[in-house]
Amino acid sequence: MATERRKLVSFIIKQLRIKGEDFKKNFDTRIALQKIIYLQQARGFNLGYDYGLYIHGPYCPTLADDVYAAIERDTKPSEGKPSEAYSQFLEFIKRFKKEENRYDSRKLELWATTAFLHNESYLNLDQCIDWFKKHKPHFNDNCEIQTTYRELERGGILRNI
Repeated sequence: MATERRKLVSFIIKQLRIKGEDFKKNFDTRIALQKIIYLQQARGFNLGYDYGLYIHGPYCPTLADDVYAAIERDTKPSEGKPSEAYSQFLEFIKRFKKEENRYDSRKLELWATTAFLHNESYLNLDQCIDWFKKHKPHFNDNCEIQTTYRELERGGILRNI
């Protein structure tokens, strides 16, 4: 399972055009990849990673290990054409792209944290806003949090609770 998962992670890294050196040296790239995989799993493309809530949102140490292993071994991606669900996800994450290989880690942190709070802690919109005020004051725009929550609902990322 771990080898297959690393192949999928390697495929995702290549599709997102994230280079190994950039991943190792750039904290924002590491945050972005963690959040992209979390959101992908929340949309139903489950790679089997278990996340906990850390200072910058959902984080999975096993994923970090798998990414470093894939980079070190230059694991070859799985053969074949990506599934329709995966193609839709690649389209979905374009909203987080800032430039060629760079993703908006702040926006990804907000989206992934909001999804985690709703899906794992069963918080509704008002509770999410309160949580952000208390734990992440740099996300102090209630309208931004509300818009994110609504977009996550429309995107099928928030579970029905």
